[in-house]
Parts: sequence; structure tokens; C-alpha cells
Amino acid sequence: MLRRVRREAPVAADENEPVIAGICRQNGRPLFKDVGEVPPERARHGVLFVVLLVADIDDKISGRIPAVQLLRRNGAAGGRGIKIYDFHGFAILSDRSFNGECHREHYTEGKTISKDRGSALSGIITVLREFKGTGFLLVLYGIALLYILFLEKDRRIRIFLGALPAVILVLFLLPPVYAVYTKFESGTYYRFLWLLPMSITILTAGTRASIRFLKKFWLAGVAALMALLVCGGSVVYRNPNVLPAENLLHVPHQVVDVCDYILADHDSREPADAGGQVKAAFPSNIVQFIRQYTSRINMPYGREMLVPQWDYYNEVYEVMEKPETIDAAALAAALRDTKCDYLILQDGRAVAGDPGEEGLTLLGNVDGFNIFIVNPDEAPE
Repeated sequence: MLRRVRREAPVAADENEPVIAGICRQNGRPLFKDVGEVPPERARHGVLFVVLLVADIDDKISGRIPAVQLLRRNGAAGGRGIKIYDFHGFAILSDRSFNGECHREHYTEGKTISKDRGSALSGIITVLREFKGTGFLLVLYGIALLYILFLEKDRRIRIFLGALPAVILVLFLLPPVYAVYTKFESGTYYRFLWLLPMSITILTAGTRASIRFLKKFWLAGVAALMALLVCGGSVVYRNPNVLPAENLLHVPHQVVDVCDYILADHDSREPADAGGQVKAAFPSNIVQFIRQYTSRINMPYGREMLVPQWDYYNEVYEVMEKPETIDAAALAAALRDTKCDYLILQDGRAVAGDPGEEGLTLLGNVDGFNIFIVNPDEAPE
């Protein structure tokens, strides 16, 4: 739960010096001190800071995601006059122009904190801007949708490829719908646009328009449409995240080798449970591939921890992935709490303490990954 934060009076400033913000406190404890600077002329207008809350205020606040990531994603960083500061999951800006989807806290001269959700319309525009890519296909879809709605003679096509998508599009563009949706779920409003049958609408409208207007030369029209689609897109293989497949399963070969090693070890240790389920904690860089390869391996956390704006908490992830140096004792305790059987760490990962003394026995190294077995009976007193 987000708790209310109050702001103390700002420190008075000399005409030639920047204004330093006062101390913000929560339950009597200071949260910010000398966190940033604002030019005197801006301070005289009463605008000091905008504070975006993205984390719960509790004893584990240091484990939350950096707010700066979210601000950059929503386009606040880099704007004229915007300067970002980060402190324990808070972002402090020296401007008031942030139009993201999250709560905003306005610090103004002589006033208490006021909260609002930002403009719903600006949020919708932001989603469209991020979704559109080059914008070419969105324009082409708009033209195709208009053709289906007003020039298509087949009633069934008008309903399924025209009227129904038009209703979805209208709902998407309504600020009240956006406001209600983001009250319960943030960062996924663009999925409304997944409901639009863009590809089939563009192809249907282009083909039927070519047949209607070009008659026997309709194939030329379809060929021109295909050329437009190719020229208006981009080659997906230029994306650095698209890699050549290493096997028929399209997962890194290290995932196959590590999983096979774990499952073979489990089956040899537990012949009565051969073919049963295993729980293992994997590094975040391969965690999304594990369940693609085998459903026998469960994990304490998955892909949900890799999406910063979701801000999920997981005790294993907090001690295994967040710090630069892993605390062996804390990690071992978290693994036992979540009933993990195995731990996989990338070779060279810094660990403070002896994993063996904490009941984590090294079984071997497979493709650059150290594989430990968690011994529940060897937990230190």
C-alpha cells in the first residue's frame, strides 16, 4: 500500500543560488534530503518537484525497481528542463510535465500533496505512439477499415471486419474506459489493439477493392499492396533480440544441457519419483526458456520478474538477482522457504560466504552454469 508522504517547507534560497528541497518524511523518518535543485525563478512560481511513487514504503524498499526505468519508458526523461533524481524507488523530477500512467504527487509552494492520475487522453495517445511503430500499417489499416465500413457490399464482412473492430477502436479511444482499465491494470492497455484484425482487414479490403476497381487487372493491385506492406515494414532479423535457432526447440543449448542434467540427477537420487516435478532457481537471463523446454521443472519466479513496470516481489529474486554480490546465507534461506531443490548460478557470479556451509552442494558446471543441490537437512543452526 502506498502511504501518504508529507513535505516540509522548502529551504529559503539566495537569488543566485539554487533552491534545495526540504526533507520529506514518512512516519517521522527522512526519505529525501538535498535530493535535487530547482532554479530560483521556477521555485518562485511554486513548482518544486513531481514525485512518482512506484514502490511500497516498507522495510524492503531498497529491493524495489528503479522508478527511472518507468519514467524513461513513458517518455518523461530527456524532455526540455527535466532533471531526474532517483532514491530507493522514487523518482524526483524538476518539471511538472510528466504524462505517464502512474500516480503523480505534486509538491507546490504552501500546499499539501495532491494526487491525480494524469490525463487519460494523453495516456491513450502515449499508448498509440508506442504501438504504432512507423505508423504506416496503422494508416493502411485505417484506410482498409473505412473501405470495409462504407464500400463493402457483403454484410458479413462489414460486420466482422468493419463494425465490430470499429466498436473496439472507439472503446479504446474513450478516456473513461482508459481510466477504469488503468485503475485495475497498468501497462497493458495496448492489448486492446491486439483485438483488431489488422492483417486480414488490410488484405481483404485490398483484394476486394482491386477486384472491384481494377477488374481483370486485380492481381496487379494485390501485388502493389504486397509491395507496400513489404516497404512499410522492417526486416525482423535486424532486431538484436532475434537470434538464429540453435536447435529444433528454439531455445539456447545451455538450457537443454542444464535441464537435462538436473532431471537426470533428480531421477537418479529419487528413483521412486522418476519423471516427477523438480523446482529450481535459474538466472534471469535464461529463466524464460525453461518452461519452453520442459514442464517438469518449476521455478520460484519466472518471466514476470523481468518486466519492471509490473513491480512484483519474490524473495528468491531479491537475494539472487538484485545485489551485485549474493549473500549465500540469505539465498539458501530463501531457497528453502520456497522449497527449491536446485540452484543454478552463472559461472563467475560473485557470492559472499561459502554456499557449502549453507547447505548448497555444488554438483558440477554445465556450459558455464554452476549447479547446486539444496540440502534441506543441512541448514545451519
